[in-house]
Amino acid sequence: MRERHHYFHNRENDVIVTVHSGKILAPKTLQSILSKTGLTTEEFCELL
Repeated sequence: MRERHHYFHNRENDVIVTVHSGKILAPKTLQSILSKTGLTTEEFCELL
């Protein structure tokens, strides 16, 4: 299994997310990522 990194940037933060192929993010992990990026759950869902 190979892990990759995705980099997300906004005006205040840089967020690095490690992606493991075939794995599902835990809800609290996703919530932490959204919090760091400043996105709400609703905004994230609209982007999907």
